[in-house]
Amino acid sequence: MTLSTRTYRGLLLGIISVLVTLPTSAQWVKASLPLPYSTGYYLDVFFLKSDPRYGWACSIEGYVVRTTDGGITWRGSQTSRKFLEYIQFLTPLIGYTSGPAGLYKSTDGGATWRDITPPDPNGEQGWGSYFLNQNEGVYLVGGCATSVQAFYRTTDGGVTFTASYQTEPRSGLSDALLYDDGSGYALSSGVLWNTSDYGRSWRKYAKTPRKVWHEELSIVGSTIMIPWTGEDCAGAGSKKGGILLSHDKGLTWTDVNIGEAMFGTFLIDEKRGWAVGDNKTVYYTSDGGLSWINKNCGVSGNLDDIFFIGDSVGWIGGSGSRGESERERAGGGAACGQERGAGHSGRFAVMEALRRSGSVCGADPAMSRISSPETGSSGAIVTASDCGSCRNVPSAVAISV
Repeated sequence: MTLSTRTYRGLLLGIISVLVTLPTSAQWVKASLPLPYSTGYYLDVFFLKSDPRYGWACSIEGYVVRTTDGGITWRGSQTSRKFLEYIQFLTPLIGYTSGPAGLYKSTDGGATWRDITPPDPNGEQGWGSYFLNQNEGVYLVGGCATSVQAFYRTTDGGVTFTASYQTEPRSGLSDALLYDDGSGYALSSGVLWNTSDYGRSWRKYAKTPRKVWHEELSIVGSTIMIPWTGEDCAGAGSKKGGILLSHDKGLTWTDVNIGEAMFGTFLIDEKRGWAVGDNKTVYYTSDGGLSWINKNCGVSGNLDDIFFIGDSVGWIGGSGSRGESERERAGGGAACGQERGAGHSGRFAVMEALRRSGSVCGADPAMSRISSPETGSSGAIVTASDCGSCRNVPSAVAISV
C-alpha cells in the first residue's frame, strides 16, 4: 500500500495462506477471523520460521491478529494508534510492529502492546522496522515529505534510541534487513542503503531504476526483488506498478511492468519468488524472473504482503472494502496521516490452498510480453490466469506436501 490517496472498490479484506508444491498451482480458500478483526485491512504477515505454529498480521486499523496453531484459530489485539505496516517476532513472546502509528513492542506474544516510538525532530511518520534479535534493531522514519531519512537504532529493546540521518530528495524509507555480521540494507524510493556496523550509520549503496514508492525489500544471496508503484515517492499518480529484480546486488536491474500497483515481494531462493499487488495480483517466478505467472485462483481484491515458510507454505495479507473509500497515506506531504471518505467494511480471511497437479487452474495459454515504457526494452514473459473455473475448496482443509 502506498503513501498516497487510493480508492478501493468492491474488495475483500484478508490474509491468505497457501499450501502448494511448486511449481504446480493451488486454489486459494478463505477462512474467518473473529470480530472485530475480520473487518481489518491487513498490510503485513509474519510467521516464526523456527516454529511456524506462531504467526501474526497487522492492519491499518491497528489490529494485530495472532495464531499459535498454524492458522487454525486466531485472536486479536489493538495498538493505541492506527496504521501498522510491519510486524516481526523474535520469539513466540517478544515482537515488534511499526508504521505511521509508531513503533510498538509486545512481550506476551502480541496480546498487549507498548508504545516505544522515538520522537522525530522532523515531524515525519515511520514505516518499517527490523530487529536482529530481541533487543537490537532499527526503525525507519520519513524521507518523502522533508527529504530527510531517519534511521533509529536501539540495542536495549526500545528503552533508548540513537539516530542516524541522511538526505535524499523525495525518497521515503520503507524497509530494512540486518545480518549477524553487522551488514544490512534499507530501502527508500529509488535508493538502496547499506550499513556495515549494525545500523549505526548508513550510506547510499545503489539506485533503483525508478524513484517511486518501494514498499518491501527481499534479498537472497545476490538477488534483490523490490515492488514499485505510482509515479513519485508516495506512490501517487497512476496506479501502474511492477517488479524490480537484480541478480548482482543492485548493479543492474530488470524492470517488469505488471500494470498494477505492486506492494509485496518474497524470495524463496535466488530463482524462485513471489510478488503481490492490486487487483488480485499474485505473480510467481521459478526462473529468476525470466517468466512470471499469475497464481491467483480464488483471490479477490487488493493484496499487500506475502510471506513464505520454506517453499511450501505461504501467507498473503490482503485488503479491500465494500462500496468506496479514500485513505490519505501517511508521509505523503502536508496531509500526512489524514483519512478521508466514508470508511470501509469487509471481512478478514485466511486462505488455505489444496495442492493441485498439472497446469495452473484455468490458465490462459496466451503469453504477453511486458516491457518498460521508459526504456522500450523487453521484459519478462507474463502468463495471465483466468480462475473463474477453479473448484471450491473447504476452508478448513490443510494438506501437508
